[in-house]
Amino acid sequence: MFQKFLQIFILQSSFFLLLSRLAFSNEEPTPKPNALEQFFPFILLAIFFYFLLIRPQQKKQKNQETFLSTLKEGEEVLTSSGIYGKIMNITSDFVILEIAPETQIRIAKAFISSYVQEKNPSKENNKGNKKIKRIKA
Repeated sequence: MFQKFLQIFILQSSFFLLLSRLAFSNEEPTPKPNALEQFFPFILLAIFFYFLLIRPQQKKQKNQETFLSTLKEGEEVLTSSGIYGKIMNITSDFVILEIAPETQIRIAKAFISSYVQEKNPSKENNKGNKKIKRIKA
């Protein structure tokens, strides 16, 4: 009895499989995309990363190298660790900074981040003198 049921089930499933093949045999096979179409999203992603991440970092590094090559003795600078000082001596790799009278430290030249910007008091006073016009609604 079980064998007969199994035979009928196999015969029926093969019949439906044959019908489904005949029904969908009219469709054309989907063409395979060429290699350029497949890799186009990856190429766009690489270009995106270059212009968003790599190029700005290279530009920043070039500006930092230019800044470090133009350092001179007597200039006041800020280190990346937040120490303000005046350049007393410069070598190829190190800088001697005077951070207080008679107090000098030696740091790596690469850790100098910027010049000290002195605040212009006349500009600050002008900002406070501006009158704000209030508009009535």
